[in-house]
Amino acid sequence: MRRIALFIFLVIDFLSVNAQTGICGFDPIHRQQIASPENRSIVHQINSAIAVKQNNLRLRRSVISGKSAVYEIPVVVHVVHSGEAIGTPYNPSDATIRQMIDFVNRAYSGEVGGNGVNIPIRFKLAQRAPDCSPTTGIIRVDGSVIAGYAENGLVYSGNATGASDLALKNLSRWPNTEYYNIWIVKDIKAIGVPDGAYIAAYAYFPGGSASRDGTVMRFNTVNSTSATLPHELGHAFALYHTFDDGKDEETCAENTDCARQGDMVCDTDPHLSMLGTCPNPANINPCTGTPFGTLPFNIMNYGTCRNQFTQGQADRALAALLTSRESLIYSQGGNAPLSSVAKPSCTASVEVVQSRNAADIGPKVIEIVGQLYNSSNGYSKDGYIGYIDNSCKKEAKMDVSNSYILNVSTSPNRQRVKVWIDWDNSGSFDATELVMNSMSPSGTYVHTDTLKPAMMSKAIINTPLRMRVASDFYDSPDYDACSQLQFGQMEDYTVVLSSTIPVRFGSITASKTNNNHLDINWTTISEINTGYFELQVSNDGATFKTIEKVYSKGATGSSNEVLSYSNSINYTNTGVLGLLIIGLSGMALFKRKKWGYMGLFCFGILYLACNKKEHTDLPEKDVFLRIAHVDTHQTITYSPVIKVDNQK
Repeated sequence: MRRIALFIFLVIDFLSVNAQTGICGFDPIHRQQIASPENRSIVHQINSAIAVKQNNLRLRRSVISGKSAVYEIPVVVHVVHSGEAIGTPYNPSDATIRQMIDFVNRAYSGEVGGNGVNIPIRFKLAQRAPDCSPTTGIIRVDGSVIAGYAENGLVYSGNATGASDLALKNLSRWPNTEYYNIWIVKDIKAIGVPDGAYIAAYAYFPGGSASRDGTVMRFNTVNSTSATLPHELGHAFALYHTFDDGKDEETCAENTDCARQGDMVCDTDPHLSMLGTCPNPANINPCTGTPFGTLPFNIMNYGTCRNQFTQGQADRALAALLTSRESLIYSQGGNAPLSSVAKPSCTASVEVVQSRNAADIGPKVIEIVGQLYNSSNGYSKDGYIGYIDNSCKKEAKMDVSNSYILNVSTSPNRQRVKVWIDWDNSGSFDATELVMNSMSPSGTYVHTDTLKPAMMSKAIINTPLRMRVASDFYDSPDYDACSQLQFGQMEDYTVVLSSTIPVRFGSITASKTNNNHLDINWTTISEINTGYFELQVSNDGATFKTIEKVYSKGATGSSNEVLSYSNSINYTNTGVLGLLIIGLSGMALFKRKKWGYMGLFCFGILYLACNKKEHTDLPEKDVFLRIAHVDTHQTITYSPVIKVDNQK
């Protein structure tokens, strides 16, 4: 009976809520967020940066045709239940949550609304947890450990007993620089809500506290058709309500400067709240005196037929991502954990010589442009930590044939920055693997260098390689990758290289010996679809002839590992064999078996001639060697030409 009574209560509660209208709690939360002058200044700076980026995106779109890149954002959904079984309303199933995320992506792609535009942002449940273990991106926690949560859920405002926003998020939160956090709760209690309405969800604007950033959703909005999450994620990427005027929902926003007033989007006219309604597009908008048009369908209003965004909103959301939430672009949270991690080198010291100093020394922003981005805080603001291992969380994917800009920002003191990459995956950093060594001329500085193909020429591909970034006070003793720093910090990252080049040659050596042998040794760093190698020699370094064919040691002709080859070619034997044939032919003629051996004699002459053409004795003068890689499509790639050493 108790289970039946509980089920009936849940059904009645669910039906009573659905008889009401859910509204967004963003506006009061945002007013709290900008209550202090400092936070208002932060939001103003964010909006200014977004406006600049937004304009650049419009200009870029007018010049470049075709689809823009799509940015994938890892999300983690924290289901805060109070002991209910998975699959019940307060503890929705994994399948229901996945359907919700799928609907969000269809809304952002413009597939839901007939006239919607594509916002090139997609959301993906995390596959890699902060500790680098595999995850489904769905975390379930029992909120009943917080007094009042089981009865009241989260208390958004008012004096009811329940979980506060911060207390609830303290139960389960992942870093907001790596993941976008979504919390599903039993209820959101609030005062001042219009009659017939309830708080369905709320989200924080960019720039908010890392401890609170994210979206909170009431359980009944978790489904495959609700516009609630697309709406809240709009706020997360700096979209305001289309009726926003900074005051209330029943006055018209000023619109003399559409880029700075109202919702700061120029293709969404100001309007009054459409709470619980869906005006006819032909009806007159009292704020403009013109027809509503597509406004009733806009996801960022309160109407009942929301299903699309405008191009202006798409530009603003993308601009917010590229300015205020850029670190999410480079997060590896949406990817499965690495099958292997970069080989450990010497373990950097967590302690510095000047322990617990307040100089705030250490890298602040580490960036391989377009491939890796990480915001750090330095030794003191990271909690007096001298070494942070990000190797399983932050990785750059690069091609060995391209160049990449490496930036490391430091402040507020002058600092020496060094960066190493373990190109050969040896587990140690040598002098040739130092890719940056920079001294800042001033306190705040961006240290810049370029990772060039020449640096990567010996690098192992398709293998996690360790990159170490170190920064110390400029006047401290010089240091290497294994030193204990005086004041600063070391951080490790992962670099994974790929190659579209058919072959990357390593070392090539060759020598002539006194018994007329040519000894050749070479390595390949990587091979793709090798058919075979041709060993080619020349007397002038310009005209080459093939003297030997060698087949790949790689499985199916491909390899990501260093392969070693060795060949010794005897020129004398081929000549002797030809002379032997001629000698036998001469003996036959001497014995007057003229006609019987004439064919053998001619063959001997022909063999020697052909043999001399392809395999001549090595001359005393210079000899040059190159190796031709012939792939399965008969595409030829040549190694560098080397001069053969004479060991006679």
